Amino acid sequence: MSILFAGALLASVAPAAEAAERPARAAHLVIGGYHTSDEAFDLYSPVDSISAFGLRLEHDLRGPVSLVGSYTRRRVASEYFDSMVESDRDTPESLEAALVAAFTGQQITLGPKLRMDRRGVFSPYVVAQGMAFIGTSRLDDAPSTEDNVNELRMRGWAPGFVAAGGVEAAPTLGPVYLTSFLEMGYNWTAQLELRDEAVRENGTNEPALMGDLAFRGFYVQLGLGLRF
Repeated sequence: MSILFAGALLASVAPAAEAAERPARAAHLVIGGYHTSDEAFDLYSPVDSISAFGLRLEHDLRGPVSLVGSYTRRRVASEYFDSMVESDRDTPESLEAALVAAFTGQQITLGPKLRMDRRGVFSPYVVAQGMAFIGTSRLDDAPSTEDNVNELRMRGWAPGFVAAGGVEAAPTLGPVYLTSFLEMGYNWTAQLELRDEAVRENGTNEPALMGDLAFRGFYVQLGLGLRF
């Protein structure tokens, strides 16, 4: 009888112990790279990706499944100089740019994460997330002039997804502990149509379409945070 009682006690304690090994919630500061093969992005950056910084939150749902959501943001810009400008100063840096092309990308993702093992120091997993990619473009031919009437500001958004595999590392386990992760995979967005609210399409009242972009290719994200 005592053996049965001990077995029942251990069975009731085991789930609690397992839950204590891995808290249900996590928050990470993250940096991630979203690749693009679209040549139109060359206007804003010579690098074919946008490295975005932000925050990722996670909450366990049931068993090995958790829900993960993140927000990341990054601005990149390129300056173009008029080669015909004459100046007494020698260095190109002293010349005012003839055009500044800036792009701000914001990524909102949400989706399930499936863990392969939750008990060890290293926990491999796979994740699939839907994504809303929000882009803002700014083209300014007089950067030093406030409220430049020739400045173009274009905005748009596109749906997409991220599919990746990764591994989370936790050097110690407990009710609250430090954790980090690395995940790699593929990102895809539909065409991001950039429209100018100040300009109207011919014969309509719709914002004018000034161009489009797509972010498709290699994806990577790193994070450092806490489980609690």
